[in-house]
Amino acid sequence: MGRAIADYHKTGTAEKLRVFSPMLEDDEIPLHVLFREYDNMPKTEQTALGMARGRVLDVGAGAGCHTLVLQERGFDITAIDISPYSVDTMRERGVKNVQRQDFFSLMPQETNTLQGQYDTILMLMNGIGIVGTLKRMPEFFQHLGRLLAPNGQLLCDSSDICYLFMDEDGSIDYPEIPGYYGELIYQMQYKDTVGDSFPWLYIDSDTLKTTADLCGYQAEVVAEGEHYDYLARITRKTPQAKKEIRRIEVVAAIIHDDNGHVFATQRGYGEMKDGWEFPGGKIEAGETHEEALQREIMEELDTHIAIERFIKTIEWDYPQFHLTMHCYLCHIEEGTLALKEHEAARWLSPEDLMSVDWLPADKAVVSSAEWQNVYPR
Repeated sequence: MGRAIADYHKTGTAEKLRVFSPMLEDDEIPLHVLFREYDNMPKTEQTALGMARGRVLDVGAGAGCHTLVLQERGFDITAIDISPYSVDTMRERGVKNVQRQDFFSLMPQETNTLQGQYDTILMLMNGIGIVGTLKRMPEFFQHLGRLLAPNGQLLCDSSDICYLFMDEDGSIDYPEIPGYYGELIYQMQYKDTVGDSFPWLYIDSDTLKTTADLCGYQAEVVAEGEHYDYLARITRKTPQAKKEIRRIEVVAAIIHDDNGHVFATQRGYGEMKDGWEFPGGKIEAGETHEEALQREIMEELDTHIAIERFIKTIEWDYPQFHLTMHCYLCHIEEGTLALKEHEAARWLSPEDLMSVDWLPADKAVVSSAEWQNVYPR
């Protein structure tokens, strides 16, 4: 897409930007749409630009059409995009503050605004699709909280693609596929450049509202388009609207062997079934962390472990509760690691560490700076 944007900017024309998906017919994106001015924008986008306030972040800005409108209106706005071609094009078009940046790796200290907090974040042209899957929504809201000002707002649009599965009589026959029907896989081609496949999320407004509510936010539809598309405004819940958040404190064992492998288990039950984690569990009244960890591993894996040292405490907000997880480096003292509760288990080498689908809190452990101390020298 970035190459196509750059060519169209320089010459006023470009070859087809083709889009492929296993679920849809081949399509193309008309390049002039990415350069449209305000009067040619759909109602949902015009509404979003009219609602912008304060410091603004335009996510996946493309050719910068929304950024330029707000910049001309005097807003302090930053545009980000992952494509160097898009970033260069926006600079040539006069965007003053543009960065080559992935939204999910953008951190407050990397922004050029006070405390790294934005009053308005724009994710337009189905921009919230970058989340990819429903499963990633809690992670998205967690990251949104790092960038959004206390009274800030996210303005995003999406579409309910149920119409793709609608019969002639108006009934909807959803596809028999695993996961949510709005989760698609795309791939783009421009000239001889074929991009990698990537997930893209089309989320219906009811699911967006429910997911936002579980994650401590409230979503409202503020404008509707002509074809199942809508604009949503997402804000943090007010103190009065917040529900009491359940807090859970657990201990986790990072069990290693003499070859530097660590032991990971796959949950076989509950709302996080099939997710990978370090074994462990809740701390009972009167127990120390070490006592709780040894008891849990004996109950879950029929194994007695020796605890070597504390590694890290992770604080993580899941939709249904707040988790405090104390992580300890351990080794097997006696036992065979029999799976009593888990669905599967693996010994992971350093190279294979990210080959499993970690639960978010456990992924935060293996991604942390303290992880370098996990393997004995």
